[in-house]
Amino acid sequence: YPRTVKDKVEKSEPDGWKDGYDYRIAPCDVKLYRVLLSNCKIEVKEKVSIKDNSRNKILSLRDISGIRNTLLLLPTFNQHFEGINVEAEYILGRDADELKKESLYLGMHGLDITVDFTSMLNFYPKLTLLDNLPERYRESYQTIESIFEKMSIIGSRKAIFSLHRMPENRFTVEETVESFRRNMEEIADLAQRYEITIYIESNPWKISALIGIGNVCDLIKELNRSNVKLVLNTCHCLGEGEDLVGLYDEYREHIGMVKISAPYMDHFGQYYDHHLPVKGSQFEDDIRSLIRHIKEEDADIILCCDAVYSGWDELWTDLRLVEG
Repeated sequence: YPRTVKDKVEKSEPDGWKDGYDYRIAPCDVKLYRVLLSNCKIEVKEKVSIKDNSRNKILSLRDISGIRNTLLLLPTFNQHFEGINVEAEYILGRDADELKKESLYLGMHGLDITVDFTSMLNFYPKLTLLDNLPERYRESYQTIESIFEKMSIIGSRKAIFSLHRMPENRFTVEETVESFRRNMEEIADLAQRYEITIYIESNPWKISALIGIGNVCDLIKELNRSNVKLVLNTCHCLGEGEDLVGLYDEYREHIGMVKISAPYMDHFGQYYDHHLPVKGSQFEDDIRSLIRHIKEEDADIILCCDAVYSGWDELWTDLRLVEG
C-alpha cells in the first residue's frame, strides 16, 4: 500500500519503520514532517507558465437541473472554457432569486453565459418569429423579452437564434421573408436595450423560407444592426453538403460564432441532425481543417463545443482537437 495514500492496514510494521510510528497519510488527513538534508544538490526549476486555452471557448449544456451542480461534475472546466451556453427554457423556468444565486457562482469563477433560443424557436407550439397570427407573435415577443430581462440578472450578453419553418398555408414565401426581417428588426432593437448581441444560425432541418447560411447572412445584412451576427454551425452546414473553410472565408465579415459538432450520414448519403462529437466522426477532417484555418487567422470568434457528450472523456477528446 502506498505510504501517502492508505492508512495502516496491516498489524505488522514494515521493515525500517522506527518506534512503530505510522508514516503513511490517510485520505483527507494531514501530517507535518521536518526533513534534514545533507550533501544535497538542489536545482531550482524555472517557473512553468500554463497556457490559457479558455479564451473564446464555450460549452453547450443541455437538459441541466442547475448550472453549479453541472459544472462541479466537469473537472478542470475553467482551464478550457470561459463560458457556457444554456437553453432559453432553462432561464425562463428560473425565478429572479435563483438566477441571482447562480450569477454569484458564475461571477466568482469568471464565467460568461450564452442563452440558446434555437430549441424554442419552432413556430409552434413554442416561439414564433412570424406575425401571420399577430397575437401569437406578440405572445412570443413578450416571452423573449422576459428571457432578456432574466439574462440581464445573470449578466448574459449573448443570445443564439435560428429561423424556423414557415406556415403551411395562407402565408407566401415573400410574406414569410418580410415578416422575418420586420420582426427580427424589432427583436434586435429590444436586445440592444439590454446590451445583448444576437447570433443567428442556419438550420436545414427547419423547413424555412430562408434555408442556407447564405440566405441567413443576407437577412443579417438587411437588418444592418451592429448587435446581430452570424453563426457557422458545422453540423448544419455539413448537413447541407457545404465546404466549411469556403463558407468561413465567404462570410467571415459577419461570423461571430462557430458551433462545433458533427452530423450523421447514413449509407444512402442522408444527413441527420445528431450533434455528434467531432472526434471519430465521419467529418473529423473537415472540422479540423476549419478550426486550423480559424487559428491561423487568429480570429476573434467564439468557438462553442456543441455536441451531445456522454461524459467528460468524450468532451476531452474534442477539446484536444479544438485546442490544437
